[in-house]
Amino acid sequence: DIDFSMLTNLKAIMIFANKMTDRSLLHLAKTPPGLEFVYIDGAQVIDKGLIELLQKQKSLHLLVVSDSKMTDLAMPEIGKLKDLTNLTLAGTGITGKGIKNLLDLRHLSTLDLARTDKSDAGLQEIKQLTSISTLSLDGTKVTDAGILQLGSLTELRWLGVSSTKVTEKGKKALQKLLPELNFEK
Repeated sequence: DIDFSMLTNLKAIMIFANKMTDRSLLHLAKTPPGLEFVYIDGAQVIDKGLIELLQKQKSLHLLVVSDSKMTDLAMPEIGKLKDLTNLTLAGTGITGKGIKNLLDLRHLSTLDLARTDKSDAGLQEIKQLTSISTLSLDGTKVTDAGILQLGSLTELRWLGVSSTKVTEKGKKALQKLLPELNFEK
């Protein structure tokens, strides 16, 4: 086993492993504070190990948890990461209820919620994240009516809505509200 407590200058952790579990993350939770970047892709992480890891890592700028079994249970801990600028939760089990925990993240500029259970109703919370400049809703259940709720996000410059029910008409309507907005190609 690796003694993560000895890695005092560690700034980033990248995990690409479908066999990584909460139990494995509990070992990583021994990493001293100071991480700035955590990337976990395809792991069988649920919530407990992630919560333990994040409780010590308050200086994170970038957090990626994708294609995992993570749920809303970890969201309160993510909401405490006041320096977070980039957050990816693509392919996780988070809901609108979990997104409410992000409302105090004043520096959050990039949010990736692709392939989550987001629908038009879930955009109520997202429209309160006024610092967002990049938002991915690819592969979600959002529609034209839903994305119009994002018209108050004056910093929004890029919106991903591929594989959704959003039409060209809906995109153009949102661009009238946000003329600098671009969509994925």
